[in-house]
Order: sequence, then structure tokens, then C-alpha cells
Amino acid sequence: EDNITALKYESSLVIDFNNRNQELTDIVRRITNGAIIEPKDMAHFSHELGNFHTSNVSKIAAFFMTDITIGLSKRVAERKLAENGPNVLPPSKENPLWVKFLLSFTSGFSPLLWIAFVFVFLSYKPFGTPPSNIYNLALAMALILVIFISGIFTFYQEVQTSKALASFKTMVATTCMVIRDGRTITIDPAHLVVGDIVSIETGAKVPADMRIISSSDLKIDKSMLTGENEPIKLIADPVDSIVPLLESSNIAFMGCNVVEGDGVGIVIATGN
Repeated sequence: EDNITALKYESSLVIDFNNRNQELTDIVRRITNGAIIEPKDMAHFSHELGNFHTSNVSKIAAFFMTDITIGLSKRVAERKLAENGPNVLPPSKENPLWVKFLLSFTSGFSPLLWIAFVFVFLSYKPFGTPPSNIYNLALAMALILVIFISGIFTFYQEVQTSKALASFKTMVATTCMVIRDGRTITIDPAHLVVGDIVSIETGAKVPADMRIISSSDLKIDKSMLTGENEPIKLIADPVDSIVPLLESSNIAFMGCNVVEGDGVGIVIATGN
């Protein structure tokens, strides 16, 4: 059951990822054509529009004030960790079960059904006249039954989604190799910061969003995000500016599995 729940959440994740990618693709196309973009849209996609995928390695390293051979110093890494927080997905704020249960009867089309119930019941009493008003009572009871069944189903889905969010923690790497002060060390991915130089290899999970700077037949599985089962080959070269960051072949996303080869990347985003 947990596996089914996780699959349902992954399906939701795929939909959200693809929807965001479509919006980003449209914005990138408009920028390329010289169109003016609304400030709110620019702010919403500020990270994806950072051009990490179109810039060369030296420019990215300079942006994050890091060195691709010696990495960050321990002091700088600790300062960034204190400023930006740990590389973990923050727990979602959830309502108590009883609140979720009550809200389940007011979501979707339920408000319309409640309004219909009120009018139909009023047509039974006090505005109805027998014997025809008995049909209005039957219709009112049918509407209540539909609302009840729909609410129970919505509540069940909400509970299953909460379980899936908890299972998402299994997609996060448990350890990772990072270069600090010129030495390769193994750390908890929660301690990664932007600018860290991280090594990944076959069988590992990508510990944070990374711009690949070195690749040896590196392929990752992005099916948890895109829904596509074919592994994606990652490269270290910059890509064309028309390519959105979410589709770029030099970006590895947190939680994706490395299925072949190995590589090195600069962490460009952590946590949420």
C-alpha cells in the first residue's frame, strides 16, 4: 500500500513538474523573442532563469564563490549553512485529521451541491405542496448522499497523499561525497550548501540540484519528475539559451537516481 501511495504522489509530482516546465518554456521563448515579462513571473521563476545551464563552469564557480578543484572552505560552508538552512525538504504544515475530514465536505464541487441541497430541501418544506414535494425530499437526500460519498473519497485521498509525502524522504540521499578545503569527504546531504562541489556515481541519489561540471557517461533517471522511463545522459557543456533549465542536459535534480557513469557538479540549490 505504501508503494501505491508513493506512486500516486510521484504522479502528482510529475504533473506539477511538467506544468512548471511548460510555463517556464513559454517565458523563455518570450524572453528570446524580446517580449516584456511581468515582474511577478520573473520572481516566480527566479531560480530557473538564473542561467546556470547556459553559463560556462568558471562563471558559475565565480557566482557561487567556489573553486572546482578545492571546493568551499569549511568556514564558508558553515556560514552558508547558517544563512540558508539545511538541505532538507521542510515538513508540510498539516491540519489535524478532524479538520481534514470536515474540509473534505467543502472541496471541489461540494459547495455547489450544498447550495443545490438547500434549494431542493426548501422546495420540499416549507415551500412544497404534497404529494409532489416528496420527490424534492428524495432528491435532497440523494444530494446529501453524493456529498457524503465524495467527501469520504476526498478525505481518503488526502490521507494517502500525506503518507506519500512522508515516503518522499526515502528519495533523498543518505550520504554524499563533497570537496571541502581540497579534500574529498563524506557528509550528510543535509549539510550541503550552494557552491559545494559534489561527486556522484552509479547507484547514488543526487543529493541536491546540481550543475554538472564533469561527466563520464553519466546518466540519471528523472522519471520521478518527468514520467519518462528513459535515462537522461548528462553533459558538462553549456546548453543553448532557448532550452529551459528544467529540460537542460547539464542539470541533475535532487532525488534522481544515477543509473550509469559518474560525474561532478556544483550545487545550485538546496532544500525547498
